[in-house]
Amino acid sequence: MFTTVRHRVVLLAAISLILAAGAPAGATGRPAPADRESAAANSTHLNATRVRTADLGEVDLGPLPGQYRVPARGTLVTPAAKGPSQSALVVLAHLRFPNCAGNTFAYPCPKGKKERRLDRGMTYLGTALARRGYSVLIPDLGPLFVGADLTDPYDQPAGVQQVLGKLIDSAVAASAGERTPWGRGLRGDIDTSHVGLLAHSRSAAVAGDLTRAWSRTSHPITSIMTYGGAYESAYNGEPGTSPMAPNVPYLGVVGDQDRDTAYMAPKWLTHHLGVRRTAPALVAVVPGFGHTFINRTLSSAGIDDRICATECPDAAAHETFLTETSTEWFDATLRHLTTSMPLHHGASLPGTLAGVPTEWLALTHGKHSSVFLAGQRGTLRPVGRGARSRTCFPSEPMAPSRPGVCPLPRHGVSENADKVAQVTLTPGSGVRLRTAPTTGVTGLALHLAPSGDRGDGEVGSPLRVRVRLSDGSHVVVDVAAQQPAVVDRATASVSGSYPIGTVRIALPRSVRAARVVAIKLTGGALTSRFDVRAIDLVQRRSASSGATGG
Repeated sequence: MFTTVRHRVVLLAAISLILAAGAPAGATGRPAPADRESAAANSTHLNATRVRTADLGEVDLGPLPGQYRVPARGTLVTPAAKGPSQSALVVLAHLRFPNCAGNTFAYPCPKGKKERRLDRGMTYLGTALARRGYSVLIPDLGPLFVGADLTDPYDQPAGVQQVLGKLIDSAVAASAGERTPWGRGLRGDIDTSHVGLLAHSRSAAVAGDLTRAWSRTSHPITSIMTYGGAYESAYNGEPGTSPMAPNVPYLGVVGDQDRDTAYMAPKWLTHHLGVRRTAPALVAVVPGFGHTFINRTLSSAGIDDRICATECPDAAAHETFLTETSTEWFDATLRHLTTSMPLHHGASLPGTLAGVPTEWLALTHGKHSSVFLAGQRGTLRPVGRGARSRTCFPSEPMAPSRPGVCPLPRHGVSENADKVAQVTLTPGSGVRLRTAPTTGVTGLALHLAPSGDRGDGEVGSPLRVRVRLSDGSHVVVDVAAQQPAVVDRATASVSGSYPIGTVRIALPRSVRAARVVAIKLTGGALTSRFDVRAIDLVQRRSASSGATGG
């Protein structure tokens, strides 16, 4: 077990060195040559789609005129045959990774170092979505992401807005019949009135700024999906956590073998539990998947970030998973089709995503009462012999212990940076939360994680939930130990990793007319230990939540 952990640390250090390699101190990268010639446009038919590439010249990033310039170029994939209506636009924004051979970040690439086109590594997904009837724009962000920092020495979020804005404006002009580098034949079939964004890694870090900046334009982003999103999460309540995503439907997907951004997305969303939204915000954690294999440019070169103790999904499985998941997500959020995506705030969380076992973290949106948020709202009081409850912060990796820090689990890793109530529950004792009398309750949402590995060989930590009503009656629900949010994740060779997950519980219709006044958690058939972040009372959907799938 400890050998595996040491190997992971070495791998993470190696990846950090790769991501820093080739970036000159301070001014990261060279200006693009002022006399660079734009590449010739190209158009081909591929799998019932039309694939166009275009180069629209340079974008000036500043901060001084001409100091940093990058090309505005990329790929546009559209259905080969004109459909009955315009096709919604989806933007695929790739990761930050060395964009030159030799694991070098530079633009232009040093002499003798071939350029690595990460945008072209997403063409397979563009053609799959275009066959589904979408128009897909894939910008080349490799030169823009040369800088290690988001805002120094130039503003990368602003740069993405410039590059994408120039590409979209040109594509719309071409669709309207104007002469552009994209060529002819677009026939007015690109619909930019509601744009979907799929952002990988570094691109997820700029997705919020991009969405907010475009909210009042002719091409607003109305649906966001990320894969391996890069977010900041500050420990011990300190500032520095990335802002919450804009109030549009959001899905983040994380592979549990990702050795680059790891559990950044669930840590980030855990911080924002309790935020009021009308649109869903979800994170799905899937086993075996990594960071780089969704990009064919990297997978075809054998660049894999994972160390798998057992057989892991190959590049084809990554591509199939991302294709099916993104298609279902955009069908649900851009076309408002019925899919298995849990967009309603009380919907059950499916056990699989594109056929892959899934653990969900789901912020409760729409109408609900946030009755417990560790350290801020409500108190979990121990009731009965053997029960324990204390509020604490998870321990920051590689940092000295501080007052109020949760003790480290004997085995297992907490993938959370925010305050929790660390509770011990036995079959006969537990913790109780008193609530203001609340009517119209249709269900509960528990946001929690096991406090490390069980160590007893059980499949997971059983949980019994007792809801008390004002007339003295109770509703009792048992959460199975196989439920993804409470399952034990240790293997024979590796300790388990435990992000905060969500358990949604539907309550009988008879509860809606009654008043919920308290919630009690006990250990079911066994003793269980949990880190409880938040508890929500889910209520009947309000009129305002329907517009965004809430």
